[in-house]
Amino acid sequence: MAEAKFPTKELKVDLLYQRKGEAVINYFSRFIIVLADFTSGIPESSRCETTLQYFQKVFFISGLRDDLKEKVLMKTFENILEVKEYAMRIEYIQNPKGKRNP
Repeated sequence: MAEAKFPTKELKVDLLYQRKGEAVINYFSRFIIVLADFTSGIPESSRCETTLQYFQKVFFISGLRDDLKEKVLMKTFENILEVKEYAMRIEYIQNPKGKRNP
């Protein structure tokens, strides 16, 4: 049995948080790039897509601003795209004129 190999790249944890005043879509774009870079170190044969999707969703939610995270955690989502869309809707409802949250 082959030994499992783990990613050799460092996960840039400080980039996995939504910055103050940052829109959900901007955070999502950065999040996806950082996570793809990290998971590129996992060999295809060792990947479990279900597990990767779960951790994408959990890491993304954990990095949302607290005001959004609180509302997102009240629902269940199938994947990270559903989380992103819902967080964007909540963000718009909280701030419909496109002003950034402080």
